[in-house]
Amino acid sequence: MKKLLFFIVEDDALYTQLHVNFLETIAKELDGYEISFQTFYSLKEAKYELSQMPDFIFLDYLIENDNAQPETAVPLVDFLNEIQSDINLIVISGNAKEKEVQELRTLGVTNYIEKDKDTFTKLKSIILKLI
Repeated sequence: MKKLLFFIVEDDALYTQLHVNFLETIAKELDGYEISFQTFYSLKEAKYELSQMPDFIFLDYLIENDNAQPETAVPLVDFLNEIQSDINLIVISGNAKEKEVQELRTLGVTNYIEKDKDTFTKLKSIILKLI
């Protein structure tokens, strides 16, 4: 059985729980895979634990830092690029302005999902393509 580790980096507790529910549901549908996950409420926390080398990171585009100030996903994306990680990064955000999407594309992010009614359908499709 292949193990998949997911990091959920999201500062909204409700949305974090929706991600957890999604992963628990998809785990029942994927034969041959064992899914585990960890949740993080800041980029700093997630970066600290990257030595675990998750298979996937669900990353909110705007997330509060330790000082309750909004911070973009860019610092973590930059760090992943520096270490030349094979981690599948999926940025999920309600902030779908073209400027931000283009910035992420420039940094090599190919999986960007807007938070809407189809978020988890899109997320499932991406995961199934990547595993």
